[in-house]
Amino acid sequence: GGPTLWTASRTMVSGDADGTVAFNISFSDVTGNAGTAVTATTDASSVAFDKTAPVISPATIASNNISNNQQAVSGNIITLSFTSSESLLATPSVTINGGGSGTVTVTNVGGNNWTATKTVTECSNEVVTFSINVSDLAGNTTTRTTTTDASSITILPNTFTGTGNWSNNANWSCGAAPGNNFTGTVAIADGANVTLDVNIAI
Repeated sequence: GGPTLWTASRTMVSGDADGTVAFNISFSDVTGNAGTAVTATTDASSVAFDKTAPVISPATIASNNISNNQQAVSGNIITLSFTSSESLLATPSVTINGGGSGTVTVTNVGGNNWTATKTVTECSNEVVTFSINVSDLAGNTTTRTTTTDASSITILPNTFTGTGNWSNNANWSCGAAPGNNFTGTVAIADGANVTLDVNIAI
């Protein structure tokens, strides 16, 4: 008789549909008797074809700044929160740019929900940018660089260095900020009249 052990293989292509791969084995014995077609495995194994990249949504960003969670100064923690539409192959790769070169810590907070945190170490006076890179179990990848709710973080300068309105962010550089106690020094021109409260919290 003929051989009894066989394998069949096929390379999946982009036109194939997502989902469990179907098969059909038709055969006959050496005398021409047709066997019953086989459409399921004997051990319940299966293969799923996945060509769809994961979706990252929602994605939001905030800080623990006591005055405005869309701003940050040195010492504040920036938290990027996001959710993947499916299970991931590995911990997401996340960069958070701005506020110094602090370490970004990525944490799974349950299911497909994640956070990435970074402590601000520099008063860099810039808008924070970020990149979230993920891969699903099939190896499909996605990168996200924007939030889904238009949230953003601005790194502020944070010590009062001029004259004028204490609550005006333009008058601050590294040291304290509106919402933080003033701990720096103020340069006063000769003859200027200034009233200071050095324990303010605006």
